[in-house]
Amino acid sequence: MGEYLVKCQICSKKIANNVCKKCGNNVCEDHYDTLTGLCSACKQGKRV
Repeated sequence: MGEYLVKCQICSKKIANNVCKKCGNNVCEDHYDTLTGLCSACKQGKRV
């Protein structure tokens, strides 16, 4: 079986290659903060 690619759970456009440390969402590099390990939604306080 081949490997499957997961889309970003925020933009649904790019390949998700990161996982948010707070909510667990799979996110692309555009929606991931490498310093905090959080997705853009968690960093902005939009997720609990």
